[in-house]
Amino acid sequence: MNGFEVLAFVRHLVLLVGSVLLVSACGGGGGGGGGDDSEPPNWAIVSSTTQSGVNLSAVEFGNGVFVALGHNGIGSNANLNGVASAVSISTDGSTWNAQLLDLSGFGGILQGLAFGEGRFVAVSSSGDIVASTDGVAWDRVVTDVQHLGSTVDLASVAYGDGVFVASGVGGVHLVSDDGLAWSEVRQGPGGVPIQFANGRFIAHAGSVVYVSTDRAETWSTIDMTALGVSLAGIAYGNGVYVATDELGRIATSPDLTTWTVRADLGGPVNQLQFVNGWFFMLSGNVIHASADGRDWDSFRIPTPAFDIYDVAYGNGRFIAVGAPGLTVRGTP
Repeated sequence: MNGFEVLAFVRHLVLLVGSVLLVSACGGGGGGGGGDDSEPPNWAIVSSTTQSGVNLSAVEFGNGVFVALGHNGIGSNANLNGVASAVSISTDGSTWNAQLLDLSGFGGILQGLAFGEGRFVAVSSSGDIVASTDGVAWDRVVTDVQHLGSTVDLASVAYGDGVFVASGVGGVHLVSDDGLAWSEVRQGPGGVPIQFANGRFIAHAGSVVYVSTDRAETWSTIDMTALGVSLAGIAYGNGVYVATDELGRIATSPDLTTWTVRADLGGPVNQLQFVNGWFFMLSGNVIHASADGRDWDSFRIPTPAFDIYDVAYGNGRFIAVGAPGLTVRGTP
């Protein structure tokens, strides 16, 4: 079966790695439930097609479509390193249309993606913000954000509580109610992964967790050094916080204060997130999945060159994206 090994996994998942695409059986669990099946399903893998050579780093679902961001080394909009941003769009996770982002003057790499207020918003290494309602037509709504005379590398964006928050290197933040008009630059935890979970924005850097409950106006900090980790990810769902360090050691907490070490899944860690009832810890070519942060199942692509970076859910299936190369599709 194309040399892919299935260890175990959750209910209905599409995996698009660069151009690798896998789908498992059955629909996903409810938004807070973590699923009904006691055992993960079996998998079948078949060939499929999408644009090859595109390294995908982020995916979101909205307005009935999946949108995945990536980059390769071709196109008239390539930056000085010969790298161009690309977007892949799908309604079902099986058939994908890929295009290079062709906006006048745009030469950055799209690094973060969020969906809210009926539109996708992406941020870039060139200090630009682009927006789209369908993933096909994009507008450059913010250009070349500057701070202290230098272009701000916008590394992450999240949506929650009616506001988008974009995080840039140097502690720079931008906020927007609609993804189109962005307010003044604000200071906060900069250039770090940012998310909205449990009614608050959460970011992390080193052994510190940053929390904002007022739409990113102010931030408080939680020192995690007592746990003895440099955080690689933190997520919230099903009533529990889950954190991981760079080596893949997992801890859980009910309140971000009291932590219990639960598992050692191994690293390196690309991402930890909570999507539609499941925690996903992405480590190289492995996806680990858990409903509670304690018990984990794993799915492995045996080719070590593949890296998995992000997961989204929509239309009854999960999508995971990464890099590089070949496309396959799994079916129930």
